[in-house]
Amino acid sequence: MSIETNKITQELKKIETLGQASLRPNSVLYMSTTTPRTGLNGFCIQALEDSTFSVLTIDNLTGDTNITSKTLIAGSVLYGAISAVTLATGCVIVYS
Repeated sequence: MSIETNKITQELKKIETLGQASLRPNSVLYMSTTTPRTGLNGFCIQALEDSTFSVLTIDNLTGDTNITSKTLIAGSVLYGAISAVTLATGCVIVYS
């Protein structure tokens, strides 16, 4: 197998794993209080109500990283490597 074929195979496996996780997450964390949650291994967060955060750590976030100043509107889903969440207001689900 060539190096290029091997790289493509590895990337396809990553995509397959992400697809399986989005259809059947390992865990679902419901949050509606300001209790800090750390050590998470989330791949997305969904707002059930308009939600703001005092802490929202997304390990692979680039660009405007001051995400705690934003409101995640009810029904919105934000994808990324979510490792810590502390709500200021609202209600969310973190999928891992």
